[in-house]
Amino acid sequence: MATKAKKKPVKKRSASKTENHDTALRRQLAETLTWEGAHVGWKSALADLPADKRGEEAPGLPHTPWQLLEHARITQRDILDFCIDPKYKALDPTGQFRVGKVGASFNGGYGGDGEID
Repeated sequence: MATKAKKKPVKKRSASKTENHDTALRRQLAETLTWEGAHVGWKSALADLPADKRGEEAPGLPHTPWQLLEHARITQRDILDFCIDPKYKALDPTGQFRVGKVGASFNGGYGGDGEID
């Protein structure tokens, strides 16, 4: 008795491993930039901070809220520059990352209305 040859199941065409990796990496990056699982976002953390306290050091802490925010802004910009600029030059950690002291009424890093942008 003759047996029929079994047909191989038809494989559905799927995205390449590179495409799947790229999609997964993009999804993870988007989640990392928007989630607040391990850290509070800047907007949430600073929402109730009175304008007159932005430039004041809290007892026992070496930096003002504005200095921390400005340092993060400079650092994030440096990371972005590193990623997109083929002629990137690293910032000088002894100077360019340091943020000077400002008065308590300073609105830098905030909108003109005193709101966090």
